[in-house]
Amino acid sequence: MTARKPVRPTPPARSLRTDPPPRPPRPDLIICCEGGNTEPLYLEAFAARHGVHLKRGTHIFGPCGVPETVFECALKKKKEKDHENRRNRTEFKVWIVIDVDEHAQRIPGLLKRAENKGIEVALSNPCVEVWALYHFDPPPTAELDRYMAQSKLQQRMPSYDKDQGKYFDLGMMNPGYEKAVRNARQARECAEREGTHLPNPSSSLDRLMELIRQMGSRPQPTPASNPA
Repeated sequence: MTARKPVRPTPPARSLRTDPPPRPPRPDLIICCEGGNTEPLYLEAFAARHGVHLKRGTHIFGPCGVPETVFECALKKKKEKDHENRRNRTEFKVWIVIDVDEHAQRIPGLLKRAENKGIEVALSNPCVEVWALYHFDPPPTAELDRYMAQSKLQQRMPSYDKDQGKYFDLGMMNPGYEKAVRNARQARECAEREGTHLPNPSSSLDRLMELIRQMGSRPQPTPASNPA
């Protein structure tokens, strides 16, 4: 009697679906600011709203003083992070948040130094209040000084007090965020077309805020060990 050949099971059909590529990990951020209230508190609250853990004293540093000392603080933090990365390699970015204000003559050289050292700059002219004003209609277009910008913002944001800490109201700013990004970009593009140096009013803080917002949908970094 002939033995029956074993019946091989039919392999399951291969799925045509492919897994999405893994998302890149979040970079670690180090942000050095001129002030100790306005920028650090706003950045911390904005990051938390988007699920990004940025804490003062760990990721956000201020007050660091005038633009030159802000840069020196950032350079020191970058060197410390570079040294730490000899053991645990993680992607990181260093930013400074500064105002032109009365420092216009020193800013071009500072921007060049920051570029040479790989430090990103969020620059507002004349001050960071321009970024907050960009969240409201109509956006500022005429030249401002710091006191004019602060007074205009106090009119738009009653909780902001230029004499008592100068805190940004994130709740009032959130609805106009996309508008603020557009206004900042349009001012930058207009200045580039016209060849304007340090346009007033302007703010490139949108670049940092967009980075933080994008980080909210990315996983935390996993440190890699050095090869033996």
